[in-house]
Amino acid sequence: MPAAKKQKTAEAAPTPTAGPGGDAAGSKTVFIKNLPWSADEDALGQFFAECGELASVRIARDRDTGRMRGFGHVDFETTEGAANAVAMSGQYMDGRELYIEATEGRAPRKFCYKKLDKITIIW
Repeated sequence: MPAAKKQKTAEAAPTPTAGPGGDAAGSKTVFIKNLPWSADEDALGQFFAECGELASVRIARDRDTGRMRGFGHVDFETTEGAANAVAMSGQYMDGRELYIEATEGRAPRKFCYKKLDKITIIW
């Protein structure tokens, strides 16, 4: 006779701090995708100036070519500024619709150190 199947217990799934649409509580940083190729840090700063005081603007660039990759991050001084920016999702910049989401904080990195007993150098 086969063993009885275990029944799954309903566990409450952890609620993410930022879901689709990016409504992260307490986030001061927003992620912007679908940036126009003509955009630079100054243009992006001007676009979000009405949301609140900006701390920094970063546009991702290709390491080899220096070309923009189409997304970036904007840091605000306040969470209200970031929330105002998320509310602007769907607006157009230079003919392209921007998708704006609040970011989640990074988890602390775990470092694993391995103790070496013997090092061999080969010439």
